[in-house]
Amino acid sequence: MTRLRFLFKSTSIYSFTSIISRTLNFFLVPLYTKIFSPNEYGELTILMSLAAILMVILTYGFETSFLYFSSKYKNKDDIFSTSFISLLASSLFFLSFFIFFKKKISFFLLDVNDYNLISILTFIIFFDILSTIPFAKIRLDGKPILFSKIKIFGVSINIALNLFFFIICPYLHNKTFFPYNFDNIYNVEFGIGYILISNLLSSFLVFCLLLPNILKSKLNFNVNIWKQMFNYSFPLLIAGIAFVINEVGDRILLKMILPNEISSFEIGVYSACYKISIFMTIFIQGFKLGFEPYFFANKNETTKNHLSKIMNYFVAICCFIFLFISVFIDLFKYFIQSKVYYQGLDVIPILLLSNLFLGIYFNLSVWYKTNNKTYYGAYFSLLGALITIILNIILIPHMSYYGSAWATLVCYITMSSISYIYCQKLNPINYDLKKSFFYIALALLLFLIWKYTHDKKFIMSTIFSILYILIFLKLEKKSI
Repeated sequence: MTRLRFLFKSTSIYSFTSIISRTLNFFLVPLYTKIFSPNEYGELTILMSLAAILMVILTYGFETSFLYFSSKYKNKDDIFSTSFISLLASSLFFLSFFIFFKKKISFFLLDVNDYNLISILTFIIFFDILSTIPFAKIRLDGKPILFSKIKIFGVSINIALNLFFFIICPYLHNKTFFPYNFDNIYNVEFGIGYILISNLLSSFLVFCLLLPNILKSKLNFNVNIWKQMFNYSFPLLIAGIAFVINEVGDRILLKMILPNEISSFEIGVYSACYKISIFMTIFIQGFKLGFEPYFFANKNETTKNHLSKIMNYFVAICCFIFLFISVFIDLFKYFIQSKVYYQGLDVIPILLLSNLFLGIYFNLSVWYKTNNKTYYGAYFSLLGALITIILNIILIPHMSYYGSAWATLVCYITMSSISYIYCQKLNPINYDLKKSFFYIALALLLFLIWKYTHDKKFIMSTIFSILYILIFLKLEKKSI
């Protein structure tokens, strides 16, 4: 229980960091949806989807590989330096390639010849890649507070720059008290480009904060260690590519399948509503940051009973998040400033359920990661990507982004189910399925009752939320 408390303590710190970071970023959504049309917001989403795909490809699973091999070998400095040098070399190649072909890439993605956005995005990815292993080392060293400080600093810088570019600069624009024309340093038409500039400066400053920790280690590239790490991480790379297709591929498919005159608008609406489901993602991300170092450090002692309890608590909390956001959606929707985006609100419960099963799948992945069978993760993720692509192609022409949401849900339910089946065959863990299914069924039942009978005074929303908590406390009173 001491180790479990340490896990949830670390998870609470990482979750708090994610909450602060994501919440601060989330408060930019009202600003963006007020300033930008769904078409412009859709273009931004396409760029960020590209960044997500490239981050997975260019880190090629070395973050998890670093954590695994650091727990396996005593000489952690060699693991760190080999990992960092590998990512540095590959990211420099990527930087050169994208800068050289920036015009063609920009025209392919955005149908424009202005390559400035692609250039800025390339440097953002570059600095984020270089920060990956130093952040993993901080987690491995059990320093969640330091991790939190640096992350929150980066987000704060990003927020401040966004406020500067989108509130202060428009106010100062064309003011006569400046000794020179303000237009020389601020271009109103650059629009979403200032979002990318804010991200770039933030990523650069975060990397600068991590640089002293990087320089403390002797940068020595060990070929033998690299080969072992790459062999371990290559299935994770395949899994990561497939996984990111599940996460952001729907936006790209919406762009490809829907007519040009509506695609950016639909992607903008879908992405804005997707942001409200971020609170589930915040908890899952915080849990992941604490859980990975925990089970790698204690893989020889972590009992299957612990994993079962962790799963129950995880599912229970995620179900509450699903229920709370869904029944109070009439409050959460005000984070989106323009009513034109409200047409997509009904997609949010579907996305929340999708994230719930994604979290379950992440919990189940412990069996193949700790037993050096990461290729199973590649198989499951490839299957999920195949389901995502096929269902999106079938459903998008008829249901637009609602088809994408349902495809995501089916994908994660399938992946978590198959992972569970193989887990029980190859490394049995006595998960309490009855309790997990009960929490899911309870949350769904309360949501459906609310959906077809709720009033506008939020009375039933409050009653159902409290009822769920009371039932949870009743069932778990002996183990809390």
